Amino acid sequence: MLLPFSILSQCHLAYAHQLLKTYGSADEIHRRMDEVMAQKLPKAYIKSLKNWDDALAIAEKQRQHAARYGYQCIAYGTDDYPQRFYDLEQPPLMVYYYGRKPLGEIGRTLSIIGTRHATPYGQDVVNNIVKGISKHCPDVCIISGLAYGVDIMAHQAALSNGLTTVAVMAHGLDTLYPALHRQTASEMIRRGGLLTEYPVGTKITKRNFVERNRLVAAIADGVLLVESDATGGGLITVEIAKNLGRRVMAVPGRAGDKYSHGCNQLIRRGDATLVTSAEEVMEVMGWEAQSEESASGSQHQPAAACNSHNHLNPNASRIVACLREHGDLLQNELVYHTGLSMSELSSELFDLEMEEVVRRLAGGRFHLTEM
Repeated sequence: MLLPFSILSQCHLAYAHQLLKTYGSADEIHRRMDEVMAQKLPKAYIKSLKNWDDALAIAEKQRQHAARYGYQCIAYGTDDYPQRFYDLEQPPLMVYYYGRKPLGEIGRTLSIIGTRHATPYGQDVVNNIVKGISKHCPDVCIISGLAYGVDIMAHQAALSNGLTTVAVMAHGLDTLYPALHRQTASEMIRRGGLLTEYPVGTKITKRNFVERNRLVAAIADGVLLVESDATGGGLITVEIAKNLGRRVMAVPGRAGDKYSHGCNQLIRRGDATLVTSAEEVMEVMGWEAQSEESASGSQHQPAAACNSHNHLNPNASRIVACLREHGDLLQNELVYHTGLSMSELSSELFDLEMEEVVRRLAGGRFHLTEM
């Protein structure tokens, strides 16, 4: 696991794949480093390859962070690696996944994307389509990017209707952007997950959001564009999806509306199939509706606000009980009162923060949020 990560951290992804194609594995690259270095390489690559030990140290730090907080580091070529990513010309060498729904158990998928400036029309379309899919095909997972607008609407509609949903993020799992969507992300961890190709400590840049579009396209069976202006980022995702052989759909809008222009153009050019309902999406995807008995038996109940802490594991419950009894406490005080080790406590506090059961106050104290 560590060596593929070290390559990713030190080389351009295209060159990393070139090395893997030539030598077969990261271990072989490391073993034959003198031969690799003897090649005519760009100076930047030579410099990075010389820092192999430093890259391994970074990889070890990532591994420890993952172990502490309970998420997966999934390497290219392993059993848990998302099979659909192999369709990409340059699939990520490492992905990181945090969720209670195993990534390998996610079956049929639909990416719902669109503008960050979604209109009430877009909101209604997303809600109606997701609701219809949940009724007829409750095993479908909704994919999006956790951004403002159509993205967050798609995730929230999935949660409200009992569907699994996964966010493909443009940064590491040590942060969340935008922070306003933290509560939704917490619910998604219980009913899906958060997926990224970026290690902890990655700086959030505009380029990362563009690059992650290829994963949003690749992981899905089909891509649905709800609203987009003439140059929206969703059009990039659609183009990638089309080139990967995914089914592409778009929702039409009123002529002249700024955030319907992109969708209308795709439909006019024949680059996307016009859809206006869940039934039409299912027809395009070739998904047959489940029987009412099957659907009602397999569909999860919609996520609801948690009014108690009964769902927590014993260690998390011990932390909650301690904060309820003693009030706001520092981490070392929680270690003393709960009897948990520092690593156990850190892992549980991360989960509790993500679920908004506790929040960190100024000065490092932890506060219990009664839900």
